[in-house]
Amino acid sequence: MIVGNNINVELPLELRVSLGIQNGMKIIDKFGSNPSLTSGDTKEYLWELGGDYSWGNDTGETLYISSSNTGDTQDIVVSVLTTPDGGTTFNEEEVTVTLEGQTQKAIVTPSGDPVVRCWRMENEADFGNDILGSVYAYYNDTVIAGVPQNQNKILAVIVNGSNQTKQLMYTIPSGYWGFLWRGEAGATRQNGIDEVDFAYKSRRFGKVFKEKKDFGVMTSGSNNYLDLRPFPDIIPPKTDLAIIKANATASNMGAWATFHILLIEESEFNKLQNT
Repeated sequence: MIVGNNINVELPLELRVSLGIQNGMKIIDKFGSNPSLTSGDTKEYLWELGGDYSWGNDTGETLYISSSNTGDTQDIVVSVLTTPDGGTTFNEEEVTVTLEGQTQKAIVTPSGDPVVRCWRMENEADFGNDILGSVYAYYNDTVIAGVPQNQNKILAVIVNGSNQTKQLMYTIPSGYWGFLWRGEAGATRQNGIDEVDFAYKSRRFGKVFKEKKDFGVMTSGSNNYLDLRPFPDIIPPKTDLAIIKANATASNMGAWATFHILLIEESEFNKLQNT
C-alpha cells in the first residue's frame, strides 16, 4: 500500500516484488539466444556458443575466466551458485573479477566455496570500455589465446558487442522455491517461411531432464510464442531449467527465448503453505 496525495494505491504483486517491498520474494528475468541454428532435430541450447551445454559439476569446482582479446581488462560481475558441502547446498553468490586479457584467472567466490553453476556475467565498466573479444567462464581446461578448447567446460560466455551473457539456463538456488510466471520464445533471420520447434526442460536435482512443454514458431506470421501462466509451476530448490531448440527447418536462422521466475524464500514459502 502506498499513500501519496491522499490516494491509496494497491500495487500488484509483480510491482511490489520489483520494488523490493514484498518480503522474501524476488524476480529472475532470464533470456538467451542462439543466433545460428543447425537445421534438423539436433537439440541446441539457447546460448551464443550454440550446441550442447554441460551445466556444471554438482559437487563444485574452481571456475576460471579469460578473454580472447589482450585488451580486455574490465570488471566483470559473475553470478554463480556455490556449494560448501559437496553438492548438498547450492548457494547464491556474486563476485567481481578484473579481467587480465587472455590470462587464465581463478574466480574466487566471497565464501571461497567451489562453483556448481554460473548463470550470468556482466561487464560493469564505464562508458567506452566495451568488451573487445569474447569472455569465458569455465572449469580448468586447455586455454589457447584466452579461449578454452573444450566447450563442455564452459559455463558462461559474453560475445563481442553484448557486454553480458545471453543464455537461457537457470538453476533455482537453495533456500528458495521458484514459480515460472511467464515465458516467451521466437525465431529470427527470416528466410522464407521457416519454423523452429522449442522444448521447455526441467530437471529436479539428481534426476533426468524432462520436456515439460513443446511449442513452435514460424518466421512468417506467428513468429513468437507467449506463455502467461495463470497457475505458475512450483519449482523446488536445485532444479535446472532451460528452453531449447528441438528442431528447425533451416540453418540460416536464429532463436531467442525468455522466462520470468518468481523466487520465494523457503521460510516465506512455508508460511504461505500453512496459511
